[in-house]
Amino acid sequence: MTRVSWRVLGGTAVATAAAVAAGAAIAALVLSPASPQALETPSAISSAPVGSQPFDDARSVTVEFALGGATTLASPGDGRVTSFTCAAGGTITSGDSALSIDGAPILTLATRIPLWRDLVEEDTGDDVRAVQQELSRLGEPITVDGVLGRETLDALERRFRDLGDRAELDGVAASRILWIPAASVAVDECDAGTGATVTAGDPLAVLAAGLTSASAELPEDLVPGQRVLVVDGERLPLGTDGAVTDTAALSALTSSSLVREAIAGEATSFTTTAELTDPIEIAVVPPSAVVAISGATGCVVVDGSARPVDIVGSQLGQTLVRFGDGENLPESVTLHPSESTTCG
Repeated sequence: MTRVSWRVLGGTAVATAAAVAAGAAIAALVLSPASPQALETPSAISSAPVGSQPFDDARSVTVEFALGGATTLASPGDGRVTSFTCAAGGTITSGDSALSIDGAPILTLATRIPLWRDLVEEDTGDDVRAVQQELSRLGEPITVDGVLGRETLDALERRFRDLGDRAELDGVAASRILWIPAASVAVDECDAGTGATVTAGDPLAVLAAGLTSASAELPEDLVPGQRVLVVDGERLPLGTDGAVTDTAALSALTSSSLVREAIAGEATSFTTTAELTDPIEIAVVPPSAVVAISGATGCVVVDGSARPVDIVGSQLGQTLVRFGDGENLPESVTLHPSESTTCG
């Protein structure tokens, strides 16, 4: 009987396995790419998307102001003061009631002309028009025509009703209207208190001197557009030269905390913020996309063509630019335009 040598067979099997493994390795080397796909150099990015955001161009500004003389608040009628919400440093506001005489609420109105007479229906005059103008400013839907009609009387009835007086009106008694020189006034000192007996014309309080002018020193590199001054949360209109000329705005400044703090410190200026009345939409691009920079202008390349832009700022590593008025924002810009690019 022939004896099979397992040693020989074993060696042959090992050799065969080695040959197969070597063949597989060679095939893998031949058929596999030279390097893993994940390690290949990515294709160069040539453009970047254009983002957009609202922009109010808020700037810190110094506001210089001038004060007029103090005003005495006078009683409109005779009787006993049954309520007077007066406090030094406080405010009195048009459309409200700070004073009651003989239990009747007195309506405060900031009219251009103080009401100097009792009015009846169909009366006409500048004082009637002044009452109508202030009621309209306060939100009453009336016609300002200088004629005391039912429409104006109904508006006054609504105002008195809100104060707790439901009497129907066939006219306007001057003793029921407390005149103040501005929509909101600051009080320096109180001359009368609850329980006092007063006659028409008696002093009730001394009002803080009102502002006769105010002007903000605006930077030269502002984005074009109408601006407002932000004071105590209110947005007050500014002229293109930085002046505050609106009567209501000057009144609001007079009673603002910033002005009162400045006056208390014997200063004639304060610092606040000026911003665009209506924010504009601006483009957000990478800094490398803006070339041919000169001052606050430059250009970007869109679809192979250079377009001029105004540079309005930077934020979080991005450049904020403004395209021309009426121009649509592009979807993307060239990321690295040639340094020789010009805007034409």
